[in-house]
Amino acid sequence: MAKPDSPASTDNSPPPPLLGRSKSSPPINDCCPICFDDFSVPCRSNCDHWFCATCILEFWHYGASLKPCKCPFCLRSITSLSPEATLLSSKNLEVSRVLKNVDKYNSLYAGGASGMIMKVRTLPSVIKRCLLDMSDPTRRDYYYCIVRCIALFLSLIYMAGSFDFLPIGFLSTPRFFELCGLIFMGLVQMFGILHRYWLRRRARNLAADAFPQ
Repeated sequence: MAKPDSPASTDNSPPPPLLGRSKSSPPINDCCPICFDDFSVPCRSNCDHWFCATCILEFWHYGASLKPCKCPFCLRSITSLSPEATLLSSKNLEVSRVLKNVDKYNSLYAGGASGMIMKVRTLPSVIKRCLLDMSDPTRRDYYYCIVRCIALFLSLIYMAGSFDFLPIGFLSTPRFFELCGLIFMGLVQMFGILHRYWLRRRARNLAADAFPQ
């Protein structure tokens, strides 16, 4: 007597789609790989990885000032972030603010005239981030070398153009520009010390509010 075919052998239907493969929503039962929490304002990168919008933007702020964020997974440059489709019609003010920041990020690396205009508009924040990076004690020697090279280049231009409008005094032209660079680096380091002090004070205040005695 022939055995009936098993359900697996008689079922010719295609296999169910894999969970989490939708490009319009984040993976099911997954979490943000940066904060390891549930997705908050989830966004998909151009390399098809999902992050919290605030997490990936903070990760970008921590990195290089003028370059796109590097994906923590594949190290590709993230040039566009696509929010979850359901968020586009959200009326929540906080979500709208985060989505506006996402749009600014996308415009910054869009290229063309719109990208150039956005770069000019965000120039103050870029300068601030550059100064914060220069105030990092671990990168002080690196930026000191850059400042010295710039000072040497400016001194060569000044001498080649036979200019005489700076109060150089008894100093040589290269020494004068180098001294100006040292003063600039000193001011940047002072700015970094004050900024780190402010961050530590803010962290202590937040900890005191979170864990009152």
